[in-house]
Amino acid sequence: MWKYTVETKGMMCGMCEAHVNEAIRKAFSVKKVTSSHKKSQTVIVTDDEIDEAVLRNTITELGYEMGNVLKEPYHKKGFFGLGRFFSSVYSMGFLRYCGLNTERVCHVLECTERLSESRIRL
Repeated sequence: MWKYTVETKGMMCGMCEAHVNEAIRKAFSVKKVTSSHKKSQTVIVTDDEIDEAVLRNTITELGYEMGNVLKEPYHKKGFFGLGRFFSSVYSMGFLRYCGLNTERVCHVLECTERLSESRIRL
């Protein structure tokens, strides 16, 4: 999966964001697209690589200006962010109440966290 962060100049409001998002969804097969007029950027998550010339054409046809494009591999976040949930003191009490071995759960979460950190360093 790929994540594209596109500098999109000229958006002034939420409707501008919606127009950009809709046009990108029509032009490409995307998993997720979000735009922010405050940040002047559009973030696109997709399985396939995007032709930047077609992307530029799509955005400029709407009357906006496309600036720099940052393309990077996209890795899904962990299992709904439950690592933070399980690591809280309250959660450990809940796990004990359910009869789960909290030490084992902590070990698995630590290993998962280390794996995520190693992917980030790559």
